[in-house]
Amino acid sequence: MIVFLSFLLLAGCNQTPTAPEIQDGQAALAEGDFSGAVQAADKALANSEGGESAARALYIKGRAIEDRPKATREEADADLREAWRNYTEALKARPTPGLEGYIRTSLANAAYWLGEYATAERQWALAYDVLTSADLKAWVLYRRGLCQQRQGMWAAADATYAAVQKEYPGTEQAGRAAAKAGARAFYVQVGAYEGVASADAVAAQLRANGFAAGRSAAGQLYRVLVGPFTRYADAAATRARMGSQYRDALIVP
Repeated sequence: MIVFLSFLLLAGCNQTPTAPEIQDGQAALAEGDFSGAVQAADKALANSEGGESAARALYIKGRAIEDRPKATREEADADLREAWRNYTEALKARPTPGLEGYIRTSLANAAYWLGEYATAERQWALAYDVLTSADLKAWVLYRRGLCQQRQGMWAAADATYAAVQKEYPGTEQAGRAAAKAGARAFYVQVGAYEGVASADAVAAQLRANGFAAGRSAAGQLYRVLVGPFTRYADAAATRARMGSQYRDALIVP
């Protein structure tokens, strides 16, 4: 999801640049030259007198840091926090509303992947009001619902998912919102199997290892679920305890 959202946000710089360095940084970012984008942004900041030019340079720098490849989870978290700092400084430069929406969306994205769901929800809420792209607004609203769920705000999440379906009917975002609505607990989905016997065998192995596992039918497949958990953090901790043996396990909804 980070990559997908970042791809959408390239549009945030598609305005007339205020300095050649900003144009260079935008081009480098679009080409995946993250080091070049950071260098161009730093040059723009060195020559900037603040305002919109500085905001745009800080946004480009934050995006490059957020999007560049990571070798470890620790490196990813460090880059997300550094990108967050650049986005925060960009907002202090008082960007125009159009750019502000993209900065806040990126800040929320960084906060989300760092598990800072209250901050992510707040920033996406502020971004929603100034964004103009209907597709991006639909994703932002949907992601607000995810943040609300992960904070245990189930009713609020359902209301947000209902708004996605009402405002953006027939979209991928609306379909995802419909699938997430109504949940009141989290589970770790270990896998989905075509046969009952296979699913039951995996569930039995998990129970033998101390996990509260069960089987649930989902269409023509049988899911093996561990839970329920009322807190997302507890589901995440359980997923981490499973280790590499269940590397494809994911948290639902």
